[in-house]
Amino acid sequence: MHLTRPVDQAMLTCFVTMALHQDKPVRRSVRKRVNPIQAVVNGVPAHILDVSAEGLRLELPGGRRSVLPPMFTVRLPLADLAFTVQRRWTRSESNSAQTIWYGGALSQNRASIEQRWRIFMDTLPVVSEGHVSLVG
Repeated sequence: MHLTRPVDQAMLTCFVTMALHQDKPVRRSVRKRVNPIQAVVNGVPAHILDVSAEGLRLELPGGRRSVLPPMFTVRLPLADLAFTVQRRWTRSESNSAQTIWYGGALSQNRASIEQRWRIFMDTLPVVSEGHVSLVG
């Protein structure tokens, strides 16, 4: 897109809005909601809430200590597995920021690590409104 001077504010706002909407990441696989799984993210206790073949959604306690960089490490003691994740989005539920959610995609891991992640993810039961159903 190209704007010429003088720039009309309404046109600039329109172009910026269109650019932001065009650049949204596309989900590559189905997300599976799971019972919270204990994890350690860059040394901070956390929980995994959703998983997919390519990534996950994490919940961390709010506060300065839990602000995650663009790339971070997730360790799953339950599965004896550690992997690198690229942050894709961040969200807090309120202004008090008791907890912060992070969405991320596995990134820069060996193929064997990503394969172990997918095997682990496939074994987890799906959680839906009030009950657990086994899918896999």
